[in-house]
Amino acid sequence: MEDFKILLLGIPTWYYGELQCDWSESLPMLKNINFNKKIIGLFGCGDQEDYSEYFCDALGIMYNFFKKKHANFIGKWPIHEYHFESSKAQANKTHFFGLPIDEDRQSNLTNTRVAQWVKLILSEINLKNIIRYSLFSYIFLKKLNTTY
Repeated sequence: MEDFKILLLGIPTWYYGELQCDWSESLPMLKNINFNKKIIGLFGCGDQEDYSEYFCDALGIMYNFFKKKHANFIGKWPIHEYHFESSKAQANKTHFFGLPIDEDRQSNLTNTRVAQWVKLILSEINLKNIIRYSLFSYIFLKKLNTTY
């Protein structure tokens, strides 16, 4: 992960809102990586009916892990069209931290959601690069003006 600037990470939720074992076993290694300049998009799998009170919790668990490591995020996804009791993946009343996928109850929406999410994150990546370039240009030009 250290070699990549942009990470799109899939996080399945297991049992009662738990991380899948590959993720939980990787946390000690991930603690040593600097995520400060990384851009992360998260997507997760869950079942909003049978596990309604834990829907895509693992996505939220990993969001909080990477947030503490100062990562930058892309790809928040609207909550409408989902029906669940609670979720650690919920950023606020209108959005999730990433894209939740429910292949058990809404598999007919997965392809469309993924295509829209990819379009969203590509535009956000482009916007972040434009802002970063503009900020760099502004600082550079400001320094030039103060030296003359």
